[in-house]
Amino acid sequence: MKGIPFSHVTCALDDLEAKFTRYCFNCLKLFFGRYPNLFSEKEIADVLSTTSIKEAIVYMVDLIHLKGEKIYLFIDEYDNFANMVLTARGVKAHEEITHGDGQRFA
Repeated sequence: MKGIPFSHVTCALDDLEAKFTRYCFNCLKLFFGRYPNLFSEKEIADVLSTTSIKEAIVYMVDLIHLKGEKIYLFIDEYDNFANMVLTARGVKAHEEITHGDGQRFA
């Protein structure tokens, strides 16, 4: 699958989490469309009905592993995304979303 550019997520902090989540769910839909024979319609519906992107990705990866398949997930563009927030919103906003327990978008 082609890369998923996180730089497409805008950095308006008031709705950043919602935009990020929506963007990631859209990317999952594209993934399912690219590999239609790997998942049943019910599995796809179950993954997409989860309440958080973290839960959806974990569930999808678990399904893939149960099928004996492998997936490689590379997260790129995070530095670009973080730098956009830093330059557009400042150090405090940058630290709010890039520091802590890693559960910001959970």
